[in-house]
Amino acid sequence: MGYTTILLDADGTLLDFEAAQREAFFAAMRRMKVPAGEEMLARYDRINHMQWKRLERGEVTREAMLAERYALLFAECGLERDPQAANRAYGDALAESAPLLSGARELLEALSPVAYLAIITNGVPRSQHRRFALSGIDRYVRQVLISGEVGCEKPDPRFFRAALERCGAPDPREVLVVGDSLSADIAGAAAAGLDSCWFNPKKVPLPAGVMPTYLASDLREVAALVYRSQQRSLPFDSAEARKLSCQA
Repeated sequence: MGYTTILLDADGTLLDFEAAQREAFFAAMRRMKVPAGEEMLARYDRINHMQWKRLERGEVTREAMLAERYALLFAECGLERDPQAANRAYGDALAESAPLLSGARELLEALSPVAYLAIITNGVPRSQHRRFALSGIDRYVRQVLISGEVGCEKPDPRFFRAALERCGAPDPREVLVVGDSLSADIAGAAAAGLDSCWFNPKKVPLPAGVMPTYLASDLREVAALVYRSQQRSLPFDSAEARKLSCQA
């Protein structure tokens, strides 16, 4: 049967989170009357990344993390601003920014007729639901699992068990997890006993540790992997298809 259920990460896999974060951050800082530039954005990105890793490890609650990232940023920049207000302003702006990564719509169009598609994300529910609707990806998927609604975060195996239950309890051998985060998506899939494909468009060297089942730098490679697993003809012309392969 091949892979018949595909669990897709959202930000960094289907949605261009770097572009959305940039737009939302500067919009929030304008609302907070903070003259932010590239250096401040880089500081925020570093702090935000660190805080999300803490959440993945279970070291902080979601509510504390969301406010604390702005408290840390303002403290580092010597600013006196309300971190809760900044977080709300950022969330409002992020909810209105949903650019797709190159090839994302084509991937969904190729996979939705042949597989059960579900979104799995650690994002904030209010923002994510709005962004999925704006981008149009909600038209292609049959389930949306957001950690804030599930009650646990990727890479917790409980999140993936909940995803399988919501998807009708498919045979785990027919499930593929696709995501750009080694720590959340790939490690979570491994802990849950599921195959995974690490989407790595920047071709970052694979670090020691968790090993994905497949590697892909182009979303068309993911479509090719699924079609080949089902022994179907690829949804690309033959010349293009020959160029696409996922490495184990």
